[in-house]
Amino acid sequence: MPDFYRGLIISGIAIILLIIILSIIVGILMRLALNHRGDGSPAFRYFQAEDFPGLLAEPIKFVGNHKQTLRGYLYSNQQYKTFKELIIFTHGIGAGHTAYMTEINRLAKEGFLILAFDYTGCALSSGTSMISLIQPLVDLDYAFRYIESRSDIKDLKRYVVGHSWGGYVAMSSLLLKKHCIDKVVALSGFLSPTLVTVANRPFLYPLYPFIYMHGYWRYRRYATYNSKKALKKARVPVLVIHGKEDRVIKPKDAIDRLAIIAKKKNNIELMYVEDRGHLPYLTKRAEDYLYQAQKDKAIYDRKKPVLDYEIDYALITEEDEEVMKKIVAFLKK
Repeated sequence: MPDFYRGLIISGIAIILLIIILSIIVGILMRLALNHRGDGSPAFRYFQAEDFPGLLAEPIKFVGNHKQTLRGYLYSNQQYKTFKELIIFTHGIGAGHTAYMTEINRLAKEGFLILAFDYTGCALSSGTSMISLIQPLVDLDYAFRYIESRSDIKDLKRYVVGHSWGGYVAMSSLLLKKHCIDKVVALSGFLSPTLVTVANRPFLYPLYPFIYMHGYWRYRRYATYNSKKALKKARVPVLVIHGKEDRVIKPKDAIDRLAIIAKKKNNIELMYVEDRGHLPYLTKRAEDYLYQAQKDKAIYDRKKPVLDYEIDYALITEEDEEVMKKIVAFLKK
């Protein structure tokens, strides 16, 4: 065999082996990244329905794609007996939906019925880990199947509202073709699991295609869904909100990339919030207080949580009126 062809064969084998090795490394890294539960900080007291006068909570549960049990509640305010609109609330990473009880209560007071559940491996739901950034989109698909199995809520207008991880889920849900969605509100959402992984860890950029393929290998069509593609195809109203000072999901890696799409379509609205970081629905002082508490006491440390840290819950849940009014007005419009 000529040396030229022998060299080609050796090079081809080396490339294949390199691809296999990189794929294995990426697979291990992706599994380790979320190989724990997302139950929130033991130092925090997460509000429940009974903490809000007039807020009713009906326990719900449904089965997910791995036969795991996903749990949550149907929330409503006692002054409302009938409903025309259902909000499906998708939470962020690190805790379950009860991290947003103040916002859920606000929406219930406005007359909405809210279905809020915890993703696989989070809070009330079963699972030994959160598995992947793509998993909540699959969970939401099964939440819609649950909704469609209930004659009392299946015909209500459906609005998906989500923050951070849930913002990505909310926007990408528009690509779940089997389900009807009437509006979407995304706060601080990222564009795709692959992009947010490499954006926060630039050294992983060379592994971008391998990270994507790992997601595709595990989730097939769900891995192809992303916020940018969803907004390009969206025919329903979409409101995207992002803090200009967000350092968790930087605007340049998220909302800024949606600006061109928004300019070409009249159903997409972008809202930048001045002097606000990753929690634009809170006041600046509430967000600053939370970040300082995390910095000072490491209250999210799973190994050595600080359990005796006194938290000002009135301050830490102080909502930004302009942002919350914008969300309510958008949903009611």
